[in-house]
Amino acid sequence: MPRITTKIRAKSSETLQNDRWATLRSASKGKSAALDGFGRLDVGSSKPRTVKCNTFEDIANLIARGQATNIVVVIGAGVSTASGIPDFRSPKTGLYYNLQKFNIPYPEAIFDMDYFRTNPRPFYTLAKDLYPSVKHKPNSVHYFIRLLHEKHLLHRVYTQNIDGLEKLSGIPNSKLVEAHGTFETASCTRCRSPQSPGDVKDSIFSNKIPRCSNRRCNGLVKPDVVFFGEDLTSKFYSYVSDMKFADLVLIMGTSLQVEPFSNIIDRAKFFVPRCLFNKKAVGPFAKKGRLNDVFVGGDLIDTVAQLAAKLDWTDELSRNTIQWESEFEDRLQQYGFMKRIAVRPRPPRSIRRLPKPPPDTPETTTSSEAETESQSSNSSGSTPVLRSSKRRHDVIIKNIIDKFEKTSIK
Repeated sequence: MPRITTKIRAKSSETLQNDRWATLRSASKGKSAALDGFGRLDVGSSKPRTVKCNTFEDIANLIARGQATNIVVVIGAGVSTASGIPDFRSPKTGLYYNLQKFNIPYPEAIFDMDYFRTNPRPFYTLAKDLYPSVKHKPNSVHYFIRLLHEKHLLHRVYTQNIDGLEKLSGIPNSKLVEAHGTFETASCTRCRSPQSPGDVKDSIFSNKIPRCSNRRCNGLVKPDVVFFGEDLTSKFYSYVSDMKFADLVLIMGTSLQVEPFSNIIDRAKFFVPRCLFNKKAVGPFAKKGRLNDVFVGGDLIDTVAQLAAKLDWTDELSRNTIQWESEFEDRLQQYGFMKRIAVRPRPPRSIRRLPKPPPDTPETTTSSEAETESQSSNSSGSTPVLRSSKRRHDVIIKNIIDKFEKTSIK
């Protein structure tokens, strides 16, 4: 019996090896086969192996021929700089450089949860500049991504930005993942209950520290922006499944330094083209990278405009941009922090069992009033009217004892 088992296993292993070689041979003939993001053979893939892409023109041709219909776009702070919002790490102009006026121990401390609990004022001051407003509007890069959606080519957008410009450009929630949070909602940092984003915004712009609507909690309230030390939203991890369907990955304006956001592009299958639009090559694009990695250097607005021109979308993008810009203020009014909602937060465990209310405070009466009340009560034979709950409690107990003694004597 053991020998038979060994032969069966050996035969199964040999058959599996032959199947793998047969699949590789069929892949070379253009049949269905692909490699997953770790370079392993994905035998069960129903997608054809992607064509070779080495240049910017190859990326444009891939879209123009209809060979890229599930495009995943990954964007960072560089997309928002064209709208007048500073990025974080640029020297002398970045957000971290301008935080020196807050006298914080290190730039990242303003987004550190422990530091926020001890000194929330710097973040609230900074938040005034980060809140979406009419000062900062979506640019042509946002509207190019919107055009991809309108043409049914967009699978998902993953953004590091917290300014909300992607949503304000008209990209629907179903296609958008705001990995680092949003100003559209707010919650208490202590009891985690949702808060009215409109009231939080009013407090911040009035130089007040927003507190939990539950007075017994009174915790600090902040917009649902992800701080260091906090978990990312569960929606962020949908990239694991999204990258299985991606046939093109466009990366725009990010340094690919912040994890786990930078890990998104590594989940793309090995032969799926990845194109970085940035001022300089970063991450895997600074090295040899994968076979189908393409780097497009230069100003982001210009390079995306070049891509639109190669696709012959320039006129269409211009017409739609005019229309979508006219809808910006309406979308801003519908944004979450413009709403004021009545919230009934759930109290934390420590205060769910409320203490008993204190006894009523006795009202002070003059001695003459007390004598008058006692005389009137004695004459009528009823219990004296007492204004103190404690005294009333004592009288009730005394009456019960007297009644018990009378019945026991009988």
